[in-house]
Amino acid sequence: FKSYKHFVLRNSGSDFGGTHLRDAFIVGLGAEMGLTVQAYRPSITYINGKYWGILNLREKVNKHFLSMHFGVDKDSLDLLEHNAGRKTGSKKHYEAMRNYMQQNDLSIQKHYDYICTQMDVQDFADYQIVQIFIDNQDAGGNIKFWHPQEPKGRWRWILFDTDFGFGHYGTGAKNNSLAFHTEANGPNWPNPPWSTFNLRQLLKNEGFRNFFILRFLHRMNSVLSPQHTIPRLDSMVERIRPEMPRHWKRWGLEEKRWSSELKKMREFGEARPAYVRQHLRAMFPQVGNEVRLRVEVVGGGKVDIDGAIDIRTQFEGIYFQNLPIPLRARSTFRAQFSHWEVMGKRQEKDSLQIKFGRDTLIVVRAVFREGQHPLAKSVIINEVCSQDSVAGDWVELHNPSTLPLNLKGWTMTDASGNQFTFPAASLSAGAYLVLVQSGKQFAAAYPNCPQVVGDFRFGLDKRKDAVLLYDSEGLPVDSFGYDLPKGDKKAERVILVRRDPQQSSANSDNWRTESRLGSPALPNPDFIEIQHSRSVKNIVFYSGMAALGLGILTVSALGYTRLRRRYERLKTTDIPKEEDKR
Repeated sequence: FKSYKHFVLRNSGSDFGGTHLRDAFIVGLGAEMGLTVQAYRPSITYINGKYWGILNLREKVNKHFLSMHFGVDKDSLDLLEHNAGRKTGSKKHYEAMRNYMQQNDLSIQKHYDYICTQMDVQDFADYQIVQIFIDNQDAGGNIKFWHPQEPKGRWRWILFDTDFGFGHYGTGAKNNSLAFHTEANGPNWPNPPWSTFNLRQLLKNEGFRNFFILRFLHRMNSVLSPQHTIPRLDSMVERIRPEMPRHWKRWGLEEKRWSSELKKMREFGEARPAYVRQHLRAMFPQVGNEVRLRVEVVGGGKVDIDGAIDIRTQFEGIYFQNLPIPLRARSTFRAQFSHWEVMGKRQEKDSLQIKFGRDTLIVVRAVFREGQHPLAKSVIINEVCSQDSVAGDWVELHNPSTLPLNLKGWTMTDASGNQFTFPAASLSAGAYLVLVQSGKQFAAAYPNCPQVVGDFRFGLDKRKDAVLLYDSEGLPVDSFGYDLPKGDKKAERVILVRRDPQQSSANSDNWRTESRLGSPALPNPDFIEIQHSRSVKNIVFYSGMAALGLGILTVSALGYTRLRRRYERLKTTDIPKEEDKR
């Protein structure tokens, strides 16, 4: 984001004088899991010219924060904290949901299914997983959650103020936080009954219970594993290390305590997963013994483990014997799935469910072959507008094939993972489809443009970003990434044009920038010239065959003339300047 209405300079809370980064480190792990967190940047601070040490620059959690991150109207959302205390909006929806959970047995599937329409259960599970894993013994009071005021709006949680975690207080890695966070009769602080209520009720449902346990294992095999957490901690430490001596001197602190707290965090990260697995097995003995899964990827694709882990080369994780693990092979833009090899046996379907039985180790190989999606040459990214002060951002797709295509359910994403799913949309043979950030803005700039679909709302970065196109099953079809040199900041338009649809989008020579005007839903001007050039070559080639040559000459010349006239009309309508006509 380029601007903020509010932000916070935080002194690291209860970790002041300790590591000075504990909360930022923990919520960063949560962010990698998709949780909503405050961004972090350490800042050297002066007040009235006097050195004030390191304060951590953080986003402020309020309605403006949610509006920025989720694109919701700041005056059409509910933001609550603690025991449903109202920050903005209303708490009626949340209280109604909680009353339903109190009055209905969630072990009955229809009641659980209803709650899934009221709260984002996956988001809540990840939120609880982080709080339990880090042994946050202050989590009962530090709770914020929000809900967009719309028919399908669901409650989501915000991870913040986690300074009590990762070995800062308590008995360290051994502490059974799972029991702590599911205590039905805890004290008013730190884990009163209302703070553990949601998780206790959801765990009554067998489906959620298995999902929660398996997701916990996924997280401890990836983002919460010591192989990930320790290097991440070390990189954050090195970022602030050069400034710490001045900070210690300013506040009368000692390096000895800093080093001691960092050591505690590393020891906690190393030992914690093994203890949490013990706690899970103690509370849910039906999961069985610990087992290992090894996944190898051959040929350039990737494997998705239950929507929680992406494997591109190899992986090994610890799981429980009686919990099946879903795997799915994911083709990439350059590699297509071929088959699985499970303990030496070949399987063809791209989805797989691993059941351990008596095996304590299962080895799975996912084999891919070089190649593209079958429709890679039928739907292509043809033009990308990443900056337009009038029309907004837009992306043009083209179907150079001879067959019409149904694009309903297809998706377009950017480099940040923002996603737009196509509504009912089709693309005729030889036709164009324009995806727009804002239909209203685009129509003002191009009122006569056919085949417009939107709004994808998120904007593309005008200098460095990517557009990725997937079919309705999530398989990759085409992609285009760009990294432009810094240009004129006041430029009204930045448009990237594919010169020849028959050439690869990965070829940088096949693209050029057009800063003045695009040609949405029309052939690109370079392609018109290329077609004309090809027509001339055809004429020369067939010069010895008069009758056939005349036919080609007529078709090519007419086609070129029509395309050129359409393009000239568009240019002279939008920007009636002589130099642009030329």
